[in-house]
Amino acid sequence: MTTLRRSFLSLWALCLAITLIPSHAEVIHEFVTIDYEWPNSTARAQSLANGDYAPKTGVVSGIQVYKGSYHYLSFFGEHDVPYTTIFVTVPRTQAVKGIPSGLNTVVKDANGKSVLRPYPNWAAQKIGDCSALQLPMSMAIDPNTGYLYVIDIGRVGISSPNPANLCPAKLVVYDTVGGGSTILSYEFPDSVVSRTTNYLNDIVIDYVNPEGTGGVKYAYMTDTLTRSLVVYDFAHNKSWAYKDPVSMGTDDDVDITIHGIRYRMDVGINGIAMSPTFNYLYYSSVGSKKLYQVPTWVLRTPGNDFVSNTRLVGSKKSQGGGMVFGHKGLFFGALEYDAVYRWDIEADIKSQRVLEGEVVMKTQVPVAQNWQTMQWTDALSLDNESNLYFTTNRLQKFVTNKMDFDGGEGANFRIFKYNVHDKSYLSPPSPFDGPEVVIG
Repeated sequence: MTTLRRSFLSLWALCLAITLIPSHAEVIHEFVTIDYEWPNSTARAQSLANGDYAPKTGVVSGIQVYKGSYHYLSFFGEHDVPYTTIFVTVPRTQAVKGIPSGLNTVVKDANGKSVLRPYPNWAAQKIGDCSALQLPMSMAIDPNTGYLYVIDIGRVGISSPNPANLCPAKLVVYDTVGGGSTILSYEFPDSVVSRTTNYLNDIVIDYVNPEGTGGVKYAYMTDTLTRSLVVYDFAHNKSWAYKDPVSMGTDDDVDITIHGIRYRMDVGINGIAMSPTFNYLYYSSVGSKKLYQVPTWVLRTPGNDFVSNTRLVGSKKSQGGGMVFGHKGLFFGALEYDAVYRWDIEADIKSQRVLEGEVVMKTQVPVAQNWQTMQWTDALSLDNESNLYFTTNRLQKFVTNKMDFDGGEGANFRIFKYNVHDKSYLSPPSPFDGPEVVIG
């Protein structure tokens, strides 16, 4: 009887443990093609007719998430109501026309369909107006202020035979708490970011210290085409760039195999991530598995010896694009595995008994994987409540004109969310467990 009772209790405990672990990452938004929250049906029809809106010309790419709250008074007293805003970009890379809005929030329409709402408004998306956004690619958000930092390439249709070099590249900062007002719009000089050849791709912001006192001091951006790392200094309103053809270029891993098909991705420096110590910046190319590290003290002053201070940390499980640091690990897409992986840097520092500037990338664990729904993890974002968000967009099919926009293969673009027990590097650190492994 005792043996039977123990066996039953063991089985019950196992079943309980299984039910407590999510069986799959949560898809919170998905799209076969991109559609918008239009002012009215006439506006949509006109945009379709004149080519300003062509549903098969864009993909959901960059993502950032802001968790805020608004305060109000009622008969029952004062209240703080939490809200979540998801920002995404739809880059105008393949054609000059067809994407009416590049920077958006994601909302549900009256029928429960996920659509995009231009941010901060339609006027801010006008092609040819250099005060508006031309090709916003990526963003970073400050969880302490709600400021959204957006990089605008300024060029449109950059992957087409006839790109339009309409405007200078710029960095734009919006106050998302204050209704989307513009805090800063900085145009990069041509000597730092070329008006005719740049492809500003990813951005992180730098507090300088983990406490975040004084707010954001610097922004770091990758320029994929010119293979350079761009720095903007907020205090002095100036910018500069560093280049290294080795660490910012491609290598023998330029070919990526996805579902048995090889794709040549001669794409240089792309994803970047800031460590929670703010002592090091990490970066990698799409056409390489190598992950590099450079001290931030090098970046914060122009003219330093960048190449001599750059260090190869190790090789990622697979090539990837975006990545993001939490307080305990680096999350990144693994394109050949249709997965998200995590580098447990804290475990490696402890086991190797070294400092961050000496650690070797060893402990890489899968966090989420699905052969169908997670093809080409593009961008990742951690909020201040331990949730990881990321976009998948089958980009390998899009760039080779093999994307099924008729729905035969299901949704092409998805936004995933799940709790990984790790917060954004910009959030104050707190005790937490290791991340869950989510397969499916």
